[in-house]
Amino acid sequence: MRNKIYSGDTLTLPAPYDVVSGAPVLIGNLFLVASVDAKKGEPFSGEAEGAFSLPKAVDAVFAIGDPVYFDPAGRVCAAKAAGAHLVGVAIAAAGNGAGAVAVRLNGVTTTVAA
Repeated sequence: MRNKIYSGDTLTLPAPYDVVSGAPVLIGNLFLVASVDAKKGEPFSGEAEGAFSLPKAVDAVFAIGDPVYFDPAGRVCAAKAAGAHLVGVAIAAAGNGAGAVAVRLNGVTTTVAA
């Protein structure tokens, strides 16, 4: 197909803020997991698809299959909250006090919770 640019599962874009490898990154409605460290404005590679262990709000609780939202203010995954972006689904349970949740990314642009 002549008009295909690339697969799109990994994207290289300017970092919206300082990012570290493995950290969640939100650019507008595009959610990525950084593959490399980068300073704000520098190009970085980020994964748009796949399954990742991501930081979560300490009080958030997830069962397998629950929707996972990203809180851009705290830069952590959360249960549904106003202003948070739907980014994927939990693929393992994560309880109160846990620092991370296993997430299968949607791989599409995010939607903001009302």
